[in-house]
Amino acid sequence: MKVFHHDLNQAYTTGQLPYDDKTNLRYLDYAVIEQQMSMTGATMFWLDALCGCKLDQPLSLPFDRYRL
Repeated sequence: MKVFHHDLNQAYTTGQLPYDDKTNLRYLDYAVIEQQMSMTGATMFWLDALCGCKLDQPLSLPFDRYRL
């Protein structure tokens, strides 16, 4: 929390965000980490949550006019 307060104070007083390329998580790093994560738990959750749903049948949605 101390680091956060320091960075927030520095950003507020200087008008610039502190940037250190060695410690900042870039989007590319995040994407790689996300791809390496195991999705077994999430897959099992959705399989359980959608159990009994008829996902192979099309939905009968009204297309007669635009709806919000």
